[in-house]
This record gives sequence, structure tokens and C-alpha cells, in this order.
Amino acid sequence: MSRYNHVLSIEGQSHLFNAYRRGLHQVDESVVFALDCLGRGEQNWDAGLAEEFRRTLIESGYVVDDEFDEHQVLLKERELIRLSEVTVALTIAPTIDCNFACPYCFEGGDKPQLRMSSATMDAVVHFARSQITEATQGLAVTWFGGEPLLGLKQIEEMTAKLKEQIVDQRHLQYNASIVTNGYGLTRKIAERLRDLGVSHAQITLDGTAEHHNRRRFRKGGDATFDRIVQNIVASRDLLNISIRVNVDSENRESFTPLVKYLYEELELHDQVRVYPAMMRDDGSETWGKAYSCMSDYTADQVALHREAVQHGVRVLHYPQAMRLYCGASKPKFWVVSPTGDLHKCWDTINDPSRAVGNVSTQRVDADGHDQWLQWSPFQHEKCRQCSMMPLCMDGCPHHAFQQGGDPQCDQWKFGLLESIEVWVQDRTQATAQQASLNPSRASTTS
Repeated sequence: MSRYNHVLSIEGQSHLFNAYRRGLHQVDESVVFALDCLGRGEQNWDAGLAEEFRRTLIESGYVVDDEFDEHQVLLKERELIRLSEVTVALTIAPTIDCNFACPYCFEGGDKPQLRMSSATMDAVVHFARSQITEATQGLAVTWFGGEPLLGLKQIEEMTAKLKEQIVDQRHLQYNASIVTNGYGLTRKIAERLRDLGVSHAQITLDGTAEHHNRRRFRKGGDATFDRIVQNIVASRDLLNISIRVNVDSENRESFTPLVKYLYEELELHDQVRVYPAMMRDDGSETWGKAYSCMSDYTADQVALHREAVQHGVRVLHYPQAMRLYCGASKPKFWVVSPTGDLHKCWDTINDPSRAVGNVSTQRVDADGHDQWLQWSPFQHEKCRQCSMMPLCMDGCPHHAFQQGGDPQCDQWKFGLLESIEVWVQDRTQATAQQASLNPSRASTTS
């Protein structure tokens, strides 16, 4: 029997969920009883079980041969992704400078105004070229900061260098994205980014205007919400836009009103994606409203999703297959600071002590780099024994390093049943809405 099976009771009905295959099946009690017998080692576990149920259990991965090692399969799938050289990924910060003064910023309030020099850009190109192999088919760039749009000139120069000296010469695919506060993302700037190969932008709105403007304001204290929303509306047809909402105990109640405002009043439902992100307590005491416990955040996240569904707003997702939690574990993934420091994680970019090398020397500290590359769920007993592992795969290595190397469990550990229950409710509601819009189709398929 699969080690990743879960029996869930949703709206009074038994459901089977498998974290590896991610299948969800509503079943009767005879199936639950059969799996219970199999778990106890009974040879005739399927006696009296309908053939169609037995076939479903096997084909959907709930029942596996004793010789089938799910751990080994997961490990091989993880390593295929981790060691892939198909894409070289660079996160580049043209500057750490920022025009906002968010009190919770993990990079701190004292950000250098330095911009990446042309010499450093040349060194970045040289380093990136060294990462290309015969197997490489693409170069993926994420523009990061600070606020990267303050370094738009550097983005333009760097893009030209990368395309001319690597992408065009090696006939690679090129794609780029940007993580921006959105304040400077006018339509004119979005057009320039699009022409530079940027196809996606992540923008942060911390709830409705009332909450957002208390947390994400300009250095002079000016509000930012209205201008950011104006820019999102103006740029939505030029870039794929994701809106991240940093959720903590102070603003969690404004998540659903924000989604309703964006999706319904501004009619952006099919044009932007809005999602909540946990504000995690990192022990710095810079923002006392952050979550210190994943279980507390998960409970609030489920409540937010449930509330959104009740209002007819779809924001949640079904559990996804996770074979590699983070690109930091990949040899071909790098984060580059404005000074040319090489990092493995976005969260360390403003901490030179966490750098694993520098493009100016073209050298990488093997010990520092290996710490990230060797991070694996298969090293930790609690992960190996966890029936959620295919959905989590050890979680964030950076957060684990902050906790002395102890893996930090993901949200599914604490809210799988509740999350899937809301997802089922959402699907049921969506099906009913579709039937009301198309009654002839409903009568045909019922």
C-alpha cells in the first residue's frame, strides 16, 4: 500500500487522496475497509471488493506492489529536476535601493543606493556563459531588488549583453520576469519591459488601501495603493501579473475584500492572479505581527479561502506535485547582487556574509554552495516518514538553516483535509453556477 494515502471525510463522504499521485476519489466504506485490511497485512484484503474499485485503487496508486519503492522513485524524480542543465536561472538585482519604506522588509531599512556597474555586468555575462552546457536550451532571468525598476537602465544594458553574448550566440530561449512593488510600473515602462523579453511581473498589495498604505508606503510616507492599482490595470494586457498579498495577523481580514475589489469591481478576474503569502517571523523583531507558527497561518489561510469561496471568488489551488521545493538546491540557479556577490537564495541577497562567491573572481566557495545543493528531504527521518512529503519535499532550506537545520513543515501538514474540503466546495459551487448558465448542458450530463 502506498505510504502517501490519506482517508478524508468531506461533507460526510469518505474520500481517498494520494499525495504522490494527487488523486482524489469519493469512495464507499467497503474501499476504506479494504485499505485498512491491506494496511494490517491481510492477504485477502480485496475479498468482496467490486472489481472496478480494486482496479481504481491500483491504477490510481493507492495500492502498489511491495517491490515498488516510492522513496526511490521520488528521489530519482527530484534529482532529474535538480541536476537538469536545460535552463540556467539567474536572479539579478540591478540595485538593492528602494523607493518604499516597508517596516517588515527582510532586506532591512538601510539599503545601499548602489547600481550595478558595467564592469560587474560584464562579469555576470562571463559567469553566466560558464554555466551553459551542451544540454542548455534556455536562459531564465528574474529581475529583483530592492526595487528593480530603479535600475531600469541597468536592466536594459544587462539584457542587451545577455542576449547578444549568450542567447543569440548559443541559440537559446530567453524568458524574463520581474519582482516589483508596482509603483513605477506605468504602461510605458511595461511596454519597455515587454520589449526586453519580460513576460511576468509579481506585484505586492497588502490588502485593501487602508491596510496596504499602513505597511507599504514611500520613503516620505506617501500612500501607494491607488497608483499601484492604476498601473496594474494599465499593464494587464502587456504582462502576466501575479499579485502577492503578504498576510499576517494585522491585515488578514482585508484579503477577501481586496480580491473582490480586483476581481469584481475592476473585472481583473481573468487577467491577474491573487494569492496570499505567509509573513513569517524570522526572529528579527522588526515586525511583531508575523506568524511564528505554520499551523496558525494554515488555519487562517484555509479560513480566507473558505470565505472567498462563499463570496464566489476562486483563489485557492489543489495540492501540486512538489519534486523540488526551491531552485536554491539546483547547481544552475544563482542570485546576483549589485556588487556581483553570488547567492543561492533571494532572502540573503543583502547579507554579504551569506554569499557563496562573486562574479568578479568567477570563483564559488564549494562548502557554502554545497550546503544548498546537498539539502534533501531524504536526509531527515521526519521527512522520510511523512505521508505529505511529495507535497512539501522538505520545505524552504533557508528557513531550515535559520532553525539550525531542522526542516520546516509546509502548510499541507496542518491543513490538507480542510484545504481539499474547501476545494471540493469550490468545485461544487462552480459546477452549479455553470449548470445555471447552461441548463441544457446540465440536463445532458446529469
